[in-house]
Amino acid sequence: MRGKLPKALNTATNILIAVAAILMIAVLAKRLLEKRANVVPGEPINQVKIGDRLDLPNLDWRANNQTLVFALRSDCPYCSQSAPLYRRLLTAASTPRGFVPVAVFDEPAAESKAYLARLNIPINDVRQADLKKLSVRGTPTLILVNQEGVVIDLWYGKLGTYRESLLFSRLGVPNDSPPNSGDETDAIIATDAQSDWVNPVPPSDLIDLDTLKGMESRGNVILLDVRNRQQFAIEHNPRAVNMPLNEIDVRAINEFNPSDQIVTSCYCVDRSSANAYKKLVDAGFKHVKVLREGT
Repeated sequence: MRGKLPKALNTATNILIAVAAILMIAVLAKRLLEKRANVVPGEPINQVKIGDRLDLPNLDWRANNQTLVFALRSDCPYCSQSAPLYRRLLTAASTPRGFVPVAVFDEPAAESKAYLARLNIPINDVRQADLKKLSVRGTPTLILVNQEGVVIDLWYGKLGTYRESLLFSRLGVPNDSPPNSGDETDAIIATDAQSDWVNPVPPSDLIDLDTLKGMESRGNVILLDVRNRQQFAIEHNPRAVNMPLNEIDVRAINEFNPSDQIVTSCYCVDRSSANAYKKLVDAGFKHVKVLREGT
């Protein structure tokens, strides 16, 4: 009897240890799945988008025809690098402007004003707000808001020359530095002129944002964001499907039909969208375009 008791205790202890290990593995697995759930391809994250109502305390949207909100952070390198663009935009805009600029930071207003002063960005209305509560997932983000407080346009990140031109045009501001070719593609081609890489996208398959909107209004279009999941999770077009470039060969033929209309984009100035285009065309997809801002 005495020999059986220690054995029973030993067995019970082993069972408890096994149960504890299983519970720990289950908790870790749940956390991993929750983390991965934030970057499921094509799943929209909580990010401000056109049509949302922007809730910025103590700001009367009705006082202005349009308000251009600059969501910035003083420690954001792309915000600092965008300062020349913001100076050009605010200086070139006529007085009175068709919009009123408002800068919003996570940091206290005094620090934010000092930051803008160092960069010589002429915005007088500077506010502190929780950018996450405004559903701003990354900086810099420019948000155009109407008198009802509704978002009517958005610009994410550091803008290339093509998206700069769209911004100036949308705001009715003369652009003193228009892009030479109307998009960023020439810059990419010029960069690669001395390398072995050749842009596979014919000019007829390059489209701009207006063309994309027209395609979407006429039928189903797959906007394919080919960045990695981490980049996609930070910010993305809510209508986009995420398929990283290195997954296209396997996933595209299983998830899409050869007759689907697909527009590739990466919202960056590199070869990703062009290479995605080539992969899709080589796989037999017949209707593939490349969004100019993401070639």
